[in-house]
Amino acid sequence: MYWPTWVGIALFRLLSLLPYRRQLAFGRQCGRLLHGLLTKRREIVRVNLELCFPEQTAAERNKVA
Repeated sequence: MYWPTWVGIALFRLLSLLPYRRQLAFGRQCGRLLHGLLTKRREIVRVNLELCFPEQTAAERNKVA
């Protein structure tokens, strides 16, 4: 029942053995993939930033997001 959790833990354990630069590269790729897949979450972040920082321009908020 908990096997997906254990697979995830094993994957992260293996990734921790990689050199730091490779870890960063892997993280960047994961971020790019998730950025493309989680469009609803992106919109939530944009709305929250707009509500929290109304004095910033849209370009500044997009840079933070």
